[in-house]
Amino acid sequence: MTIQNSLYRLFGPPGPGAFIEPGAVLALIVLSFLVRKRRPAFRLTLAATVFWLLAFPVVFFLFTEPVNTVFRNSTPQSLPVNWMQLRNQWEYSHAARFVLQLIGFSMLLLSVILETPKERPGDRAGFRQTELETTRR
Repeated sequence: MTIQNSLYRLFGPPGPGAFIEPGAVLALIVLSFLVRKRRPAFRLTLAATVFWLLAFPVVFFLFTEPVNTVFRNSTPQSLPVNWMQLRNQWEYSHAARFVLQLIGFSMLLLSVILETPKERPGDRAGFRQTELETTRR
């Protein structure tokens, strides 16, 4: 309990960790709004936002935070009777959140890949040659 309550102290309020995840979700919502007219990017960004919203706040507040509350109120002398079950719930909820966030991040990455113009090796050289000729004139 001592390690649990000291190691993760900065992840919750009033530490900086309490602002990182909500900030990421808000950034995804804003990004979804900004790319709403770019079809492949919009769909993937919106899907990424949904996965991140499942990770935080849904999984976090349904499974992780209840355990955090019990752990914060416990001491090494007053361990909860179901400590192992709570610890497993805490660990599995973090693993589930990781998977949801990884899927969301992968969708964001795919949206960037799909939106990036495809270049062929000859196109870049041809562009530079034309650019050089224009500059010389």
